[in-house]
Amino acid sequence: MTVFRVWQMIMVATLTMGSAVANATEAKISPTLWALPRTGRTILAQSAIHQAVGRYLQQPNNIYLIIHRAAGDESMAKAEELRSWLISLAVEASHISILGDLAANQPLRVETRKQ
Repeated sequence: MTVFRVWQMIMVATLTMGSAVANATEAKISPTLWALPRTGRTILAQSAIHQAVGRYLQQPNNIYLIIHRAAGDESMAKAEELRSWLISLAVEASHISILGDLAANQPLRVETRKQ
């Protein structure tokens, strides 16, 4: 998949989501994501990621993404990889943070927060 095609998919998703953005939303990242080879397409196929990127693109100056993770190296590695994917999908790095606030073995969660 080309970068242009990924960008095109993001823009279509953004335009179809409507203009209302809640102050904060949070959604779980499916653990099955980590069992698949990851590409822009598989990342955007995750509903939580698709919605978070769409919300960010609607109001890029006002939306921040928070990746919630459990303690431990594996969860941290997944969170850092997700952060990298979000940056590659046009989310500004300064608008992404990672918090280690989940109980052990909990899947990642992505929160969008309006500032």
